[in-house]
Amino acid sequence: MIPRIGTAITFYGTAALRQFEMLGSYPLNESVAIARAR
Repeated sequence: MIPRIGTAITFYGTAALRQFEMLGSYPLNESVAIARAR
């Protein structure tokens, strides 16, 4: 999975990405890394 999250919806985008991570998918950039970068 390659997450593409706009800056206006970072909170909701990372929350959705965390759900996918909990289900076992492997994103290219993890939600924690995206949150730290913003």
